Amino acid sequence: MPNLPISGLPAAGSLTGAELFAAVQSGVTTYTTLNDVATYVGSGSSGTSGTTGANGSSGTSGTNGANGSSGTSGTTGASGSSGTSGTTGANGSSGTSGTTPVTGSFMITGSSTGNTLTFTKGDGSTFNLYITPGGAFPINYGLFNQTGSSSPISGSTHISGSLIGGGVGSLSVPANNFVQGDAYQATFSGVLNAENNKTLQITIKSDSVVLADTGVISMPGITGDKRWRMDIDFSIREIGGAGTAEIATAGTIQFRTDSSGDVITEIFSDVNNTTFDTTIDNTLTVEAEWGNGPSNLSSIYSKLFTLLKTY
Repeated sequence: MPNLPISGLPAAGSLTGAELFAAVQSGVTTYTTLNDVATYVGSGSSGTSGTTGANGSSGTSGTNGANGSSGTSGTTGASGSSGTSGTTGANGSSGTSGTTPVTGSFMITGSSTGNTLTFTKGDGSTFNLYITPGGAFPINYGLFNQTGSSSPISGSTHISGSLIGGGVGSLSVPANNFVQGDAYQATFSGVLNAENNKTLQITIKSDSVVLADTGVISMPGITGDKRWRMDIDFSIREIGGAGTAEIATAGTIQFRTDSSGDVITEIFSDVNNTTFDTTIDNTLTVEAEWGNGPSNLSSIYSKLFTLLKTY
């Protein structure tokens, strides 16, 4: 082969890979083929695949591979696959329909008479509400409180009379205002003198209807304005007319005697289910009566009296 520069050599045709190249390895001249050179140089590495797109966006296309030195250009990296679309949220369930309001009669008018409020509804019906000194709705409240002493009951000309003096509030419950289960309490305290062996009886009434009494008490000698106390409880067990309504009454009376200040206690109770009537007005009265020929040395009166509704 003549000693010619490379540019003086004839141009090569289409390369097949079998063409020979000179190579120096460890100081020794050798040959290799175009295919071997291409294998050594290597094709450009494929671009990194794009990551999966968030929320269904397409992945980033891979970058083109770097050109190998004198080698064939690297192939274009594969495009990242499309991300999976998110699932559609479930529709909320429909709310429950509200219930149909209950219809009724509207209150349209109201009037008062004394301690009673009368209401007339839209349908023409009426009902009464009893207003006490404690208001319309309290359960425990005072009905009456005595503000002075009662008149003394004494001697042969005043052998009986009321133990209730003047005060504030009311001793009456209007017709049809008792409710089954109502409860009341009366408390008395006062001054007592008695001749030995004279008798005393205290009677509790609603108007003229007897609810209970102490029975006839044979009195010991009592002088010097000794103190006495009486507690009475009432319970409305049934309401209605006479023969249907029922009231239970129970109590105690206590008083001191001249005998070393001894205290005598008498207990009484009764149930009236024959003449008590809640369909009419009821007014409380409490009366004391002396017997067996008393003189002015026998006397009783109250200095305190209160009437409460306790239930």
